[in-house]
Amino acid sequence: MASCLTLSEARKALEDAGIDARTPGLHGEARHRALLERLEEKLSADSREETDVVDLCQEDLPQLSLSEIRRQLTCRGVDTSTPGCSGERRRERLLALLRYQFYFSQLLSRSP
Repeated sequence: MASCLTLSEARKALEDAGIDARTPGLHGEARHRALLERLEEKLSADSREETDVVDLCQEDLPQLSLSEIRRQLTCRGVDTSTPGCSGERRRERLLALLRYQFYFSQLLSRSP
């Protein structure tokens, strides 16, 4: 998945995940490979990480960080890309998606 990203996309994905995207001494293709490897490690670690989506309640959602919102959505199989959005607008859009997912899962759990 990460191997198809451009250098800029890989750097942005790392920065969004709070991972250092600096590559001192590396240039061009070597830099691109190093960033992709770092991103693949992050994705691999995220997939191994236990996710506790059951204990979330509606009141918890506004306190979640952007990375936690993204992690919760990813674990639910929701695409977290937000073209053209950044900062608080991006967080609000992803939080709205998570609220929708939370509401939808609550409705399904109540269905007979």
